[in-house]
Amino acid sequence: MPTIQLALTFDIPPACGNEQTERRRAHADLATMPPTELETEAMRCRFALAFGNLATPWQRTWTAERLTRCNAEVAHRRRERGHE
Repeated sequence: MPTIQLALTFDIPPACGNEQTERRRAHADLATMPPTELETEAMRCRFALAFGNLATPWQRTWTAERLTRCNAEVAHRRRERGHE
């Protein structure tokens, strides 16, 4: 049976950085993501929580919060589409 190798990278932002890093750390970047990218980001969060080697409790907390925010943004967009 053939085996498919999957490579997953998930960037957890450092405590300080440039504006783009700060937007990611605060989850402010989610609102401007295209729908497919947003759903992909949520899946990355799920994989990181399930299989990632999260070195600190902060990383796990941040990733779980990001997944919650991704799901909330997807739900918000679905509601918005329903009102169009």
